[in-house]
Amino acid sequence: MAKRNSRRTGSKPIDSDGAQRTALLIRCTVAEAEMIRERAEGERRTISGYMLKKLSTALQIEEKLFAGLSRLGRLNPITREDIPGPRTALLLRCSVEESKKIRHAAQRRGVTISGFVMHVIRRNWAATNALQYTVQGTEGPHGS
Repeated sequence: MAKRNSRRTGSKPIDSDGAQRTALLIRCTVAEAEMIRERAEGERRTISGYMLKKLSTALQIEEKLFAGLSRLGRLNPITREDIPGPRTALLLRCSVEESKKIRHAAQRRGVTISGFVMHVIRRNWAATNALQYTVQGTEGPHGS
């Protein structure tokens, strides 16, 4: 992934395409941070690029769900997941517009920004693992 050239204007950097940039501090466990780093490297992405790829799909789905449910009520809240172990933080660099969407989605779900981001990442990992298990199960020695 090519690095973007940015220049500083005021307090927020601006990319070469004119988008203002910001960063969100995402709290997670040390093990989760390591998994994010490994998977980002496996996809040949930056850490922010990896997380934003997962978030962009989730945010599109959230918007569609919310649009359909706005008359009926709120989306189901995300339950807080207190995963034991040492904690750390990752810096999620994104556009100001992306950060607004992430903040808004977290607020709709009644969780912190970190809680929303990590919920999306964990949900993606669970889906990927389930898909791999299913594929391995059907193609393995006991498959059809």
